[in-house]
Amino acid sequence: MGMVGLGRDFGGISTGSRHPAIRAIQEHMRMLSILSHVPWFLNLFSLVPGATAGYMPFFGFCAEQVNEKRERMLASSKKQSADDERSPPPDIMSWLIAAFEDPVDPAGVPSREALDEDSRVVIIAGSETTATTLTTALYYMAKLPAEQQKLQTALDRAIGDEWTYDKVKGCALLDHVIFETLRLQPALRTGASRETPPRGITIDEVYIPGGVNVIVGVQGIQTDPRYWGDGAGKFVPERWGEKGRRLGPYMPFSIGE
Repeated sequence: MGMVGLGRDFGGISTGSRHPAIRAIQEHMRMLSILSHVPWFLNLFSLVPGATAGYMPFFGFCAEQVNEKRERMLASSKKQSADDERSPPPDIMSWLIAAFEDPVDPAGVPSREALDEDSRVVIIAGSETTATTLTTALYYMAKLPAEQQKLQTALDRAIGDEWTYDKVKGCALLDHVIFETLRLQPALRTGASRETPPRGITIDEVYIPGGVNVIVGVQGIQTDPRYWGDGAGKFVPERWGEKGRRLGPYMPFSIGE
C-alpha cells in the first residue's frame, strides 16, 4: 500500500520487519476490535485524554508521508512547463493532494486534517484487507490443487514468456478466483453498525423497531444457499462465468448488491 497509496516503498518486504508505525496500530487492534462493537463507547473513549496515545506514532507517520508527498509533487510540477502533457498521478494520495490544492474544485479534500485521515485509511484499510484476501486465496490454492493447476495453466497461457500487468489483467480465471475468495471469506465480514429509522424497518418480512443498532452479516449473505445454491459453501471460481456474472448478493467490501 506504500506504492499504491503514496508512491513509495516502506521496505516491509525487503527488511522482513514491521514498520514501527504499523506495529503501534497492530498492538492496539485487540482493544479496537472489542470497543468497535459498541460504537458510542468507542467515540466516548477517544475523547479521554491519553486514551489514543498508542496511535500517535502512526498518525504522525501518516502526516509526515503526506508532507513529503506534497513536497515531491511541488518539486515535480516546477520541472514541467505549462505546455507539457502531464501523465495521470501514479498513486491514490497524488489524486487527493491535487484535489486538495485545487482552489476551484468543489469536490476536493476539504481540509489538511481530512487529507491526513485519508492517508491513514489508505494504509490501514488497503493493507489489511489486501493481505487477508491474498492469504485466503493462497490457502484455497494450496487446499485445492486441481483449482491451482487450472489457474496456473490460465496464467501461463495469458503471460507467455514475459510478465506484464496488461497480460495478467486479461486472465478472467484470476479475477474469478479473487471473486470467489472474497465471496467465501470477505475481508470485511460485517458491515458497519447502523441505526434503524424511528419508524422501524421491515427486512425480509422481519420487522425491526426504530432506534436499534443493526449490522449486516456479509459472509452469511454471500454463502446463503437461497441465493448461491446447494454448493454455496464450496470454492468454485467457474460459478462466475465468462463475464464475472454473480448469481447472488455480493458485497465483500461493504459495497455491492
